[in-house]
This record gives sequence, structure tokens and C-alpha cells, in this order.
Amino acid sequence: MTDSVCKFIDTHPAPDILQTINFVYERNRVESKVKISAVYRVNYVVKGKGILKLSGVEKHLKKGDLFFIFPASSYSITGDSEFEYIYVSFMGLRANVLLEKYGINKSNFYFQLDEQLGDFWLKNINLPTPVIDIASESVVLYTLSLVGGKLTGKVDFNTTDKFADIKKYVDDNFYVPELNIKKIAKAFNYNEKYLSSAFKKRFKIGVSNYLNLVRINHACALFDGGYTGVTDVSYLCGYKDALYFSKVFKKHTGTSPREYIKRVTVDNAKQ
Repeated sequence: MTDSVCKFIDTHPAPDILQTINFVYERNRVESKVKISAVYRVNYVVKGKGILKLSGVEKHLKKGDLFFIFPASSYSITGDSEFEYIYVSFMGLRANVLLEKYGINKSNFYFQLDEQLGDFWLKNINLPTPVIDIASESVVLYTLSLVGGKLTGKVDFNTTDKFADIKKYVDDNFYVPELNIKKIAKAFNYNEKYLSSAFKKRFKIGVSNYLNLVRINHACALFDGGYTGVTDVSYLCGYKDALYFSKVFKKHTGTSPREYIKRVTVDNAKQ
């Protein structure tokens, strides 16, 4: 049986763009246990049949199916003996904007596309490691363009939305330990209660929760990129207290930082 392929992408702080984290071809392993994703994932079924359970919704999968997994979402993936799929995990403000623009969310995450899309995915994951960052980003953007083409006219998205500016402010300053809802509200001359209520109505997540989500996404990217110092990573992600960081990390990912690092180390050793 052929081993799975997992290629990690060099990470760098770039919260205002779409940043891919890893590009994975799962050939003989399915995620039967319920997990909580810390970042976005776009997944393409290459062969076989499987079942996706995402936030209480179940979908039967087959070759050519495309589906998204979202930060802070619980999911499990099972499949038959021939089940294979590829995925790219990613994060960043541009990811948030594009997914929202095309109406891709927890209620609209599954698509049936031309099976030829798989050829594009396979071609890119087999490119040399030095260009895998560009290849993985190309896969995400090209796939989003196809999905967006199917949904054009169904979603109304205002790119000048003032709350998109607030979201960008959080994405650009998440590493500042003093950043909190009080500081954010002051920066935009809003009442804290109004900001919290309006932001949650707009993005289906509270400001404080979103700030923690951005920080934990970045922490995962750093761990995936080879960082192993929990205290250092917590500081780089805006947390003064490593113990508090570990508590928040486990709440969002379902695992402790040390357990996450151990899993990344094992996955890297399999390459």
C-alpha cells in the first residue's frame, strides 16, 4: 500500500493574504475520530466512497466531490478501502473574504464539480517541495474560482463593509497582547456592546472568539512550520500566559499544544 503524502509549506506572518499551511494526499488513513479544525480545509475526493460528518451534518462522498471544513468545526471522515482524498489547509483574511463572498459556509460546504479538477490537484501536489507553497495556493484559488462560478449571482457581498475593516484590524494586530474588544471598539469609535452584537450578527462569531481563533490559527501554522516552543509561540500569537494559551488552544483544537506538536513531528517523520 502506498504511503500518504503530506507536504508542509513554509509559514510566515501574513494575516492579510491567503496562507496555505499544508497540502496532503490521504491514501490509506481516514479521520474516523471526531476532531475540531483550527483552520480552513478544502478537500477533493480522488477515488472510493466515504462519509463526512461536519457539525452534525452527514454527507456521502464519492470521486469528484469537493467539501470545505471550517475553523472551530467538529468533523469526522470515514471511507471504504479505496477511499482517497486530497486537502489543502489554509488561513488568512483573504480566505475569510473569498469564502464569504461566494457564500461558502457551514450550511453550504459541499459541491459536485468536474472530475477533471482532480487532475489539477494531483499535478500540483506532485510538484517539487520548493514550489509547493505556490502550487497549494493556486489549487485553493482555482478551486474557489470554480465554486464561485457556480454560485455567481446567488450571494450579495459588500466588499466595503465596515466590519470587514474591523476583521482586518484583528487579523493585522492579533499578535499584540493588549488587543481585546475594548481596544478594538475604541479604535473604531464603537460601543463595546454594540460592536460585539453587530460583529457577531455579521460574521456569526463574537469579536473575542474571532480574535482567539485567529491567534490559534497562527499558532497551528507555527507548529506546522517546525516551531516547538509553546511559550515562544504563545507570545508570538499575542498571549502573555502560556498556560492560558494552552487552555484556549485545546478548546479550539481539541488537543493540547504538546500533543499537537507530537502529531506534527510524527507526520513529518512519515514523509
